[in-house]
Amino acid sequence: MKPRYSRTWSALRWPTLVLITFVLGFGTRALAAPGPADAPAAAPGAGGVSDEDKAKARVLFKQGIGKFDEGYYQAALSLFSKALALYPNPKIHTRIALCHKWLGNNLKALEHYEKFLKAVPKMPDKPRDRVLYIKVKTEVKNLRSLISQLQIDIRGPAGAEVRINGKLVGTAPLSRLIRLKPGAVNITTIAKGFYTFKRDLKLFPSQTQTVKIKMIKIKTKTKIIIQPATPVWKRWWFWTAIGVVVAGTTGLAVGLTVTSTERPLNGIPVLHDALNVRW
Repeated sequence: MKPRYSRTWSALRWPTLVLITFVLGFGTRALAAPGPADAPAAAPGAGGVSDEDKAKARVLFKQGIGKFDEGYYQAALSLFSKALALYPNPKIHTRIALCHKWLGNNLKALEHYEKFLKAVPKMPDKPRDRVLYIKVKTEVKNLRSLISQLQIDIRGPAGAEVRINGKLVGTAPLSRLIRLKPGAVNITTIAKGFYTFKRDLKLFPSQTQTVKIKMIKIKTKTKIIIQPATPVWKRWWFWTAIGVVVAGTTGLAVGLTVTSTERPLNGIPVLHDALNVRW
C-alpha cells in the first residue's frame, strides 16, 4: 500500500510544475524587454567596449531620456551623443534621430535612422526589437517624403570647386547625390581659366533633380596695340622732299645769278658777281 502523501503529490505535481514554469517564463520575458527609459542592451559591433565605458554610457543614456521627456531636446541630444561615443549601440541612433526630428532637422534625423537600419539590416528576433525596427522603417519613409535630393554630375576640369548655398560639397570630377531642405538652392562652380558656373533652383519635397555641370574655357583675346602716328617732320620722305625743294631752289638761284649781264651805270659798264656781295 502506497503512503497517502504520495497520492497527494501525484495529484498536485502537474499543476505545480505548470505554475512554476509560467512564473519563470514571465519573469524572463519581463527582464528581456526593458522599458523606454532603460539603457540599451549589448548590440552587434559593440565588442571591445570596456565594462566601465558601458556603465558610463548607460548613465548618460538614462540622463538623456530624462532630459528628452522634459522637452530639453538639445541637452538630450548632447547626452545621447556622448553615450554613443562610449558605447556604439545602434539603438542610441534612434534616440538621437528623435532629438533631431523635434529640433526641426529632418536631414540629421534621417541620417541616424538609416545608421540604425544599416547596423540592423534585417528584422530582429525579439518582439520588442521588431516593433522598434518597424517604427524606424516607417519614420525613414516619412522623412524621405519631406526632403529633396540633388544629383550633381561634373567631369572637369579637375579640382573645380562645387558649392551649394556657399558650402563646398566636393571637387571635380564629382558624381554625388546630396540631400537638401526643400526651397531655393544656389549652385556655384569655379575653376581657374574657366567661366564661373551659376544656377538657381527651387526644390520641392520628395523631388530628385539632376544638374550636369559643364564648364566653358575662357578664350584668350588678341591684343591690339595702337601706336601713335609719327609726326610729319619725323618721316623720311618729308625731309627728302624738303631737300629736293631746297636743292632745286638753290640750283635755280645759281642758274639765275651765274649769268652776267652788263648794264651801263652812269655810262660805265659793270660786271656783277654771281653772289651779289657788296662791301
